[in-house]
Amino acid sequence: MKIGNNSLFRIINVYLITLFNIIIKMFDQSFAFLRTLSQNNNCEWYHANKSLYNEAKQEFERITELLIHEVSKFEEVRVRRIKNE
Repeated sequence: MKIGNNSLFRIINVYLITLFNIIIKMFDQSFAFLRTLSQNNNCEWYHANKSLYNEAKQEFERITELLIHEVSKFEEVRVRRIKNE
């Protein structure tokens, strides 16, 4: 079955929206850190809680890597489609 460009775009769009919604839920530590930081935005608090920053940063990096990996799948599909046209 050949999928038209509009259908493929819709499939990719739905997939990416779903992926982004899942990823947003994965940012618990990062959002918690940022909320707390906004209430305690000073050097003393930051240095006393640097481990929270490091955890949030690691979480952000893992999720970003996942997002790049997932989005790159669609780039591979797009490149294959262009080569086959």
